[in-house]
Amino acid sequence: MDQHLTVDGHTLSLTATSEGHLLRVTGPDGGAGLTIALTPQGPVLRVASGLRIEVAGDLDLEGENVRVFGRDDVRIEAGRGDVFIRANDDVRLDGERIRNNC
Repeated sequence: MDQHLTVDGHTLSLTATSEGHLLRVTGPDGGAGLTIALTPQGPVLRVASGLRIEVAGDLDLEGENVRVFGRDDVRIEAGRGDVFIRANDDVRLDGERIRNNC
C-alpha cells in the first residue's frame, strides 16, 4: 500500500514495510527531509539534515528516561537566565576533565 500526496512541491508518501509503515516527506528536489517510521515499539522520527524546534512558549520533553546523545559535542546553554539541574537522587558528572567556570 503506497499512497502519495504532493503539497507545495513536497511529496508525502505512506509505505507499508515488514516492520510497520513509513511516512516520508521529500522536498521538491527529491531529497528525503523527514521520515516517521511507525513501528510496533512506537514511532521513530528521522531527519535527513539539521532540525530546529522553535516555540513561542515553553518546550517540555518528558519521558520515562530522557537521553541526549551527540556524536561530537552536546551543549546546554541559556542565552538569558539560569540553568537549573535538579535530581531527586545523585547528580553525576563523568568526564576526562571537569572544567568549571572556564
